[in-house]
Amino acid sequence: GDEVTEVVVGVVSELTGYPPDLLDVDLDLEADLGVDTVKQAEIFAAIREHYGVARDESLKLRDFPTLTHVVGWIRDKAGLTEAAAQPAAPAPTPAPAPA
Repeated sequence: GDEVTEVVVGVVSELTGYPPDLLDVDLDLEADLGVDTVKQAEIFAAIREHYGVARDESLKLRDFPTLTHVVGWIRDKAGLTEAAAQPAAPAPTPAPAPA
């Protein structure tokens, strides 16, 4: 995964106690992982703090049911693009495509 995904998963792991390998970015935080809105708000706050992103009063947690949504939001807010969009440093070997 890319850096943003790793940060988001790391924060969620820390705040929920789930091991990172269980935190599939497409799982629904509330329905699949049982993370309530209070905890979701804490997760958002921690990620915002990490990236220095201002609080967005219009943000609705229910619009971000999965970590994929959260990662996309941070990329947008922090001006970070997909890792692939950046010129990559020469890699020793290409990573295998995900199965």
